[in-house]
Amino acid sequence: MIPRLLTGLLLAALTACGTPPRASETVWVTVSEVFTPQTLAQDWNRQARDYAGAAGLSDADVAAGRVLKLACGLGADHAWASYGHVPPGMQVARNQVVILKVDDPGNDDRMGWNPVLGRVQGFNHPGSLAAYNFIADWRERGLRSNLEPVPLQTGQHGRYVISHSNYLIKCRQ
Repeated sequence: MIPRLLTGLLLAALTACGTPPRASETVWVTVSEVFTPQTLAQDWNRQARDYAGAAGLSDADVAAGRVLKLACGLGADHAWASYGHVPPGMQVARNQVVILKVDDPGNDDRMGWNPVLGRVQGFNHPGSLAAYNFIADWRERGLRSNLEPVPLQTGQHGRYVISHSNYLIKCRQ
């Protein structure tokens, strides 16, 4: 009986790490894009533009860097993305790690719209970085592959998952 219970708990824990963030959850995300008025005006950014307009954000707010595209890793090659907005006066940069309050997790048809609460204090690493280096002369060097893993620096271990050949900050820390 106890081994079945432990097996069930282990399976539940393993599957929970790959679930998308839920409403009322707070997660770490990387800033994938800080929209400008020009990029937000592009047709493929219509959803972000609609969210910003419905939230009452002006072109000046967009120019101030308040509208973002964000992402975090759920598991191997599985990422979650959201649009977001920062409070007035807060400045963020592309690839910076921030804390997001998930009000609207989105679904398969659309990304959500969520508020950034602040920067992650004490974590001064990028939210996404290359997980592999390309080796052009791999055959000449007698290697089995043309890629070699990029080791993480101290303070980065356990914070990322590899998603599409990049380290991506985990949603849940």
